[in-house]
Amino acid sequence: MKYLLILVMISCASKKNSDLETRELDIEYKNSDFLQKKAKTYSKRADTNTFEDKEVLKKNLLAKESLHNNDIIDKVLVKSPLIELTKTCYEGDFEEAFGMIRKLQEEYRSHASFWNQVGVCFLLQKKYKKSLLFFNKSLEYISNYAPTLNNIGVMYEQKGEFQKALTAYKRATKSDSYAKTPKFNMALLYLSFGHKNKSISILEGLYQFNSVDPKLLNALGTNYLLLGSYKNALKVYNRLDEDLFENEYYGINYAYTHYLLNNKEKAQDLLEDIEVKKLKKYYRKVKNIVRK
Repeated sequence: MKYLLILVMISCASKKNSDLETRELDIEYKNSDFLQKKAKTYSKRADTNTFEDKEVLKKNLLAKESLHNNDIIDKVLVKSPLIELTKTCYEGDFEEAFGMIRKLQEEYRSHASFWNQVGVCFLLQKKYKKSLLFFNKSLEYISNYAPTLNNIGVMYEQKGEFQKALTAYKRATKSDSYAKTPKFNMALLYLSFGHKNKSISILEGLYQFNSVDPKLLNALGTNYLLLGSYKNALKVYNRLDEDLFENEYYGINYAYTHYLLNNKEKAQDLLEDIEVKKLKKYYRKVKNIVRK
């Protein structure tokens, strides 16, 4: 118990005499504090990371960093300590998150989902070695745990190790029939390398399952655009909220699709409304084509 506690504390502290360690020393202990807490029995039904909750599956869960979309986590999932931990990590309050981890680790020490979430906290800080350490700890309890395998894929993709990322996504999709997020991540990876025929079958399958998720619709529309299926691309893009087209990651390709379908004026109007921050070179290229 103590060694694990120290490991987590050291992992989130940059200095030996950190505030976290100081506060830990200030706690007054009672005899009962030294009794090991009874570990909660693992229940797949109660697992905060499983894909089997039908209410969860109806929502937009194709998030890149996790199997849950933090924006809707309050509305969909029952309150639990692990859900609160998930929220805290995504909100970037890592000091609070690691305090929660210290309190929860005895009770949830045999839960793959708990160690996965510890790994995610490190992943969100781009501390890859530490995140992999806890992802592997998660897999010690459930060797084919899809949420952890997906997050390992995300980690490798962030590091630029794309073949390893693809392997992890494939393992995740094989291990759980409801593993939609690793399928989506795998499709995006294929798409980013121009394997549009591989990505389209995955995205079309996900679309049958969820036809409202903005990230999925955008990816599918872009895939159709790259395949030269412009009418299908437009049909999919039109399912998106119009406000999203002011976002460069949605609006540029949508405008270009209109241009390719001979809706030049519409394309020009759309481009004028886009707020460009990161895709300036691509935006200028498309705008120059549309102006001709």
